[in-house]
Amino acid sequence: MGNEKVDQKLTGKSLKLLLRFARYFKRFKLLIFTGFICLVIHLLLTLIQPIISKLIIDKALIQGDIKLLNLLGILFITAAVFSYLISSLRQYIFLYIQQKVILNVRKDLTGHILNLPLSFHNYQNPGYLMARVDSDVGNLSGVMTDRYIESLLDLLMLLTASFILFILSWKLALFSLLLLPFFLVAVRYFSEKAKRLSADMQESHALTASSLQEIFSSVFTIRIFNKEKKEINGFVSRMIHYLSTNLKMVRLNLFSNLTMGIIATLAPLIVIWYGGYQVIKGEITIGTLFAFNMYLVYMFNPVRKIYGTIQSLSISMASLERIFQIFDVPPENISPVTAETHSRKSLSGSIAFKDLNFSYIKDKPVLKGISFEVKQDQIAALVGPSGAGKTTVFNLLLRLYQDFNGHILIDGIDIREMDVKLIRRSIRLVPQEPFLFNRTIFENIAFGGIGSSREDVVNAAKIAMADEFIERLHNGYDTIIGQRGAALSGGEKQRISLARALVANPKILLLDEATAFLDSKTESLVQEAINNALKDRTCMIIAHRLTTVMNARQIIVLNNGQIEDIGTHDELYSNCRLYQELCRKQFKRISKNEPL
Repeated sequence: MGNEKVDQKLTGKSLKLLLRFARYFKRFKLLIFTGFICLVIHLLLTLIQPIISKLIIDKALIQGDIKLLNLLGILFITAAVFSYLISSLRQYIFLYIQQKVILNVRKDLTGHILNLPLSFHNYQNPGYLMARVDSDVGNLSGVMTDRYIESLLDLLMLLTASFILFILSWKLALFSLLLLPFFLVAVRYFSEKAKRLSADMQESHALTASSLQEIFSSVFTIRIFNKEKKEINGFVSRMIHYLSTNLKMVRLNLFSNLTMGIIATLAPLIVIWYGGYQVIKGEITIGTLFAFNMYLVYMFNPVRKIYGTIQSLSISMASLERIFQIFDVPPENISPVTAETHSRKSLSGSIAFKDLNFSYIKDKPVLKGISFEVKQDQIAALVGPSGAGKTTVFNLLLRLYQDFNGHILIDGIDIREMDVKLIRRSIRLVPQEPFLFNRTIFENIAFGGIGSSREDVVNAAKIAMADEFIERLHNGYDTIIGQRGAALSGGEKQRISLARALVANPKILLLDEATAFLDSKTESLVQEAINNALKDRTCMIIAHRLTTVMNARQIIVLNNGQIEDIGTHDELYSNCRLYQELCRKQFKRISKNEPL
């Protein structure tokens, strides 16, 4: 009873998944109908061929009728040729639909993953998600529309062939069908095993892809810690597990094919033995025996194909379930746009945080009661020790996380009531470690805008003081810079990143430790580029190097998620002990000739 309840639960769950997946086929209804008609015609043309063969043997050959032989021969060839042509057309139609559906699923799944909140991506390996989009979607052939149509017609072929077998010789039909129950039991056993193994195999494949992606993205770290052997051994261990699971599936397929093959081979042998006995006794003709054998093939072939469909369906359902597990993760919560903000095309740039509280993990607050304002076109700086919550303030302003208490206002409007696209179009971030694509410099800078022209890109590069070194490169703006900008120095990467932020002419600019890892000479170049970029913009700066924020209109000192103090450099240096300590550390570094 327990197993039956589990099977019913799984069947209900599978049915729901299939109904959700069916929406991808709505736009192909006409093609699906055409393919169905092709299958019906193919079925009819296939079913008449044994009848023609029987007539050739019993009528034309036995009676020596050459004219009838020629007529039946032409009819047989015509039926066979048209059958193959119609079958080829049907295969092309359904393969076309299959490729289109897989393309659309991959597109939707990739788009959905990109729109999932950062809280999801923080704990997911990109390689694991890549396996979902690539391998799991690629495994969906077993749940395609043509599988169900073919299975329906295979079932029709099975029933029709069985009916004709009984018409030809009911004794021989009963005798040959003795093996069918064994066939059906084997189908059920192997399909259940295949589904379980497929789920294990896909999970193992995803973990292997995840491990490989992590290794390739961490080559520098692995080398400097001399961990090549350890990482390779870890990857090989995952590969061995994947290989072991894969070999189990191979053994299952071999054993199932062997079992089905033996059963399917025994049936014709039984027919030949017992049918030959009936021919000798004069109970049936040779043509009847020949046609019977052909229809027997038409009966067992559909059973084998239905088994293959069930096995493929089991494998595909495991992948479909994993795909919809990702689809079921709620995307980033984008609030509806209000009438007041719908008509807005740009922002003025005033920012206010009011009693802001936020936690990445429940009961572990990162920000507690944060309140401050940054007026339009002013510069504000966030300083404080690591872990104080500075970067989190930027993340919340960009609406990368939605579940916070309190209010964040831009131009006096709560950002949760604003169009998130307007917010991110009006705010640009220059991160501490810029990510550059393995594309041309032009493409990397233009990435920050919408339809940016060559002139826009060059102007942004000039403001960021990047134009001069770009023009010295062999291909200028068309130079491909390598993975993560490997062909550029740290300062050059930062200036490209700054140009990318400026190409859209944002009203609000966020700088997160933009000079943290640069030497003094390079820092001065980047700092000059930043000063150029700050004109007529509201700017918020995070910096451990206090020399970069001393001239800010206001400096917000954060500590342990709370505001310690707010003021100018002179005011804080006189009144804020934490700010004094931060300054003394900076000045101590200067006295030791260390980079700021």
